[in-house]
Amino acid sequence: SYSFCTLLGGMKNYNVNEWGVQEACQWLQEVGLDRLSDVIERNEIDGGMLVELTRDDIREELEIESLGDRKALLKALDELRTKYNENRPNRPADILAETGGGTKYGLVLPDGNQKRAQA
Repeated sequence: SYSFCTLLGGMKNYNVNEWGVQEACQWLQEVGLDRLSDVIERNEIDGGMLVELTRDDIREELEIESLGDRKALLKALDELRTKYNENRPNRPADILAETGGGTKYGLVLPDGNQKRAQA
């Protein structure tokens, strides 16, 4: 049987946080892991959750049994994270570069928030 995910076309949007479950499944199809789409659908994994998946999540929570599938998914996720970070506007690294490593209020944290300097 075909899941909804297997019916979608090519992905070009690498703003992963905007992806829903269908886009996450579409990405799996593009990287040759469409056999895992049902796991993503069943667990309602969207783009934001997808890039946060850990080795333990994949094995324990998603119960992906096959070592080959786990390793392939981890490798594809690493590549996706790299592509996502390259295409992400106002990344923390960009903010730090623009401000000379901080702001007049303190440091810019990795999540883009500012931490006030202690007086």
